Amino acid sequence: MEVRQSLNKLLELIAKNTQFEKGKSGNPKGRPKGSQNPATIFNRVAREFITVTENGRTRKLTKLEAIILQAHNKALAGKPKSFSDYLNFYKAFVLSVLPEADEVTVVPQRHSPVFAEIVRRLRESEVQQARTPHQPPPHLSL
Repeated sequence: MEVRQSLNKLLELIAKNTQFEKGKSGNPKGRPKGSQNPATIFNRVAREFITVTENGRTRKLTKLEAIILQAHNKALAGKPKSFSDYLNFYKAFVLSVLPEADEVTVVPQRHSPVFAEIVRRLRESEVQQARTPHQPPPHLSL
């Protein structure tokens, strides 16, 4: 018990000696002039243009457009992680701007079978991951 009390007193002493003095800022020089917050930097960089070659043709896209296009193409190729990333982009950029948009009608009809196949693959991979190591795959079960 005495050790605990001694430790508490020591911690209080340390805390008082390391606290800021009254009336003085913890950051007296403040934020440097011209520095930008991360959101401003992200927006500036995302709007920069790059040259992209697609199907033998070159065109200029913003970096954000290129990232979303690449995520879209990988998602359509059936890569589960890329599909998840693409949906996160969709939620962050489309649904945040259009909260009343109906998620079902936003996907063009011609893409429905592709997305259905991707969702089927995602669910299948989740089932495989959830399967415990001692459980044999379904095609090997008796």
